[in-house]
Amino acid sequence: MRQLSKWDSRLLDRDVPHGNVSSTGIYIFDPTELPGGKLSFEDLLEHIERRLHTSPIFTRKLAQVPLDLDRPYWIEDEYFELEDHVYHVALPKPGNWQQFCTLVARMHSRPLDLSRPLWGIYMVEGLEEMQNFPAGSFAILAKVHHAAIGRKTGSEIMAGLLDSLSPSETPAGRLKAVSPGSVDSTELLLRTSYKYATSPLRVIRPAKKIISRSVPSVVKFYGNQLFSHNSQKISLTRFNREVTSRRVWDSCSYDIDDIRAIKKTVPGSSIHDVIMALCSGALARYLMLKQELPEKSLTGLIPVALNKSGSSRKISFFQRLLHTEIADPIERLKVISRESADSDYTDSAIKATELTDINKYRLSETLALASRTLSTKLGKNVDFSLLAHCCITNVPGTQKPIFLNGAKMVYASGLAPLSEGLGLSITANSYNGRLHISPTSCREILPDITEFTQCLDDSFAAFMAAVKQPEKKRKNDWTAVTGFARNVELAGEGVGYEEGERHEPQLLHTLLEGRAVCELAAFPLSFPFLRNMPRGDGHPVMVLPGLAADNGTTKILRFFLKKQGYIVHTWGFRRNTGLAGNLEERVAERIKKLYLRSGRKVTLIGHSMGGLIARHVAYDLPEYIRQVITVGSPNGVSPKGSNVSNFVARLYLSSNPETVIEGLNLHMTKDRMEHWRSAPEVPLTAIYSRTDGIVHWSSCVDSADHELSQNVRIPSSHIGMIHHPMTLWVIADRLAQAEDEWHPFVEKGLYAIWRKFLPYL
Repeated sequence: MRQLSKWDSRLLDRDVPHGNVSSTGIYIFDPTELPGGKLSFEDLLEHIERRLHTSPIFTRKLAQVPLDLDRPYWIEDEYFELEDHVYHVALPKPGNWQQFCTLVARMHSRPLDLSRPLWGIYMVEGLEEMQNFPAGSFAILAKVHHAAIGRKTGSEIMAGLLDSLSPSETPAGRLKAVSPGSVDSTELLLRTSYKYATSPLRVIRPAKKIISRSVPSVVKFYGNQLFSHNSQKISLTRFNREVTSRRVWDSCSYDIDDIRAIKKTVPGSSIHDVIMALCSGALARYLMLKQELPEKSLTGLIPVALNKSGSSRKISFFQRLLHTEIADPIERLKVISRESADSDYTDSAIKATELTDINKYRLSETLALASRTLSTKLGKNVDFSLLAHCCITNVPGTQKPIFLNGAKMVYASGLAPLSEGLGLSITANSYNGRLHISPTSCREILPDITEFTQCLDDSFAAFMAAVKQPEKKRKNDWTAVTGFARNVELAGEGVGYEEGERHEPQLLHTLLEGRAVCELAAFPLSFPFLRNMPRGDGHPVMVLPGLAADNGTTKILRFFLKKQGYIVHTWGFRRNTGLAGNLEERVAERIKKLYLRSGRKVTLIGHSMGGLIARHVAYDLPEYIRQVITVGSPNGVSPKGSNVSNFVARLYLSSNPETVIEGLNLHMTKDRMEHWRSAPEVPLTAIYSRTDGIVHWSSCVDSADHELSQNVRIPSSHIGMIHHPMTLWVIADRLAQAEDEWHPFVEKGLYAIWRKFLPYL
């Protein structure tokens, strides 16, 4: 019985439904050389059973310590059944590539059962319409949890199932009986008690986990910005958002000889450099088509295999500029190659020719180790610290064929992990004369992944054209390359906003934002009075958090509204990281689903940036929205920062330049800005405070000229406004109105008492 290391335990802690920590290898095989030209599911089960001895991953499972007082232990699964981990599925007709990609993404999204051995294999048949593969081909999807993968060797299940020899040369595997194992909870508690007695500091572990989960997200966020030491400034793109569980995956395949031809155009470059330049061109094309390409280069997180003594291996990830600002493919490759040669890790990196030696490095093991190392690095990252815009993992493989029980492998790739702020990962695998480049993302970030793979093909075509006609003058501007006009407006440059006086919150008010803690403490004292407000009619209410906040900051408000009888929903995402990507469309999609499910219009309540998003969605979907309530939200956007405190702006921009504070973000085009400033034609209540220390109160007052709009003032800080008793009083009054019978807010009860005794706050 072996205990998990602290690194493996951290991987378990990161295993959440929207981002399970596992890797999935995708392998397609040609069975035409087998007797009968087919590998049956029974033959696959028998083959796996003969190879159970090749890895301990097959039969061991986790034993959790009661009350989570210590790290789990690996034990043998006494109830192990092979059929519980190997599944047989088939694509419905016509069985094309798009259906296969959808199936792969769904299988990868499903979390593994932590009470069983942490792996699963899917045999996929019905690939009739996949024209690039031989008739009768089948696929194997091998999914393994990163905590089960060898930390130094990358050992995993497929390494023991694949052979580098032809069927007649493959030795028969020896059968290993699974040794039964069990563990008693009392034994685990005794082990833990002994460890606590010999090392008292171990008791900090469960306390540390509880504290880290209970610290408010806003405090964590601003603390990380204050103490962050990232020297490289990274601006937000659509790829730097929260991730969801709905994965998308696709793949492109290229001849390795063509990749070598591109490499020869720049002496001293490597295939790794070509892959970076190829992916860089695809990223630039895609963002250019979306009119979201920043002026500065995107940054990639690039793994490098380093030499290490002994049998273990080491893979480290480094930040590299992708030079998406260079449209000329050859010039982009030259710059990337030159920076690779000047990198500190070049001398210690393992050469690609050595990595392709199947006797030392198996393709599946190297891919698994790179995926596991990436998960570990992302787990060490402080909350909301942007590492890169994407991850590009290159795994060189053998150029000799590999077999599975006699069936020849014709394709190999995989899905890499995603994390908050890193919503795109691209895996490149070379095998048997082909290079397969496969992007992984989630549907909310990359809803049209086939468009992205088309950009990959276009980037490859641009390189091949440059190789065949090097003397031809190449276009060096993305506008000329794509045919789309660049329409990205940076902070303060040509944005559509009427010039006016900018008011900054008083520094005293900003310094007094800490009173939000006292406002939180006032909630239980005022709760008996708030409960006397009219009960709700049960219609759906969606609450949107402010910038850099998550649903934890709106917990008090949602608790109160549930007690008042409303059906309360979160906005469906985690942290509000600004406006990059198609955030408005994603929120609108969720509202439509709530409307169709309940048959009733939805009320939107947004704090700060969340209120701005609510206004915009309500403007587009008035038929689905009952009313909008904004809390400390700017009613428009300004190139000068929406009257945001300079102190807060500098704090945020210290790690996120060109993003939400200045010009809101680099995707705020003139048309989009005018759209956002328009008031929705639904009842709108803007709650604001003259002592707001983050956003000046004048920005939060709605100036819409229609009878369904009203501004209501309360005495509150910006951060504490969302749970201030006066805010809850006003919200409860607004929600209690009958649908389509809006009337202005009337000063009464607690609100009238406050206005009488503190009229100037």
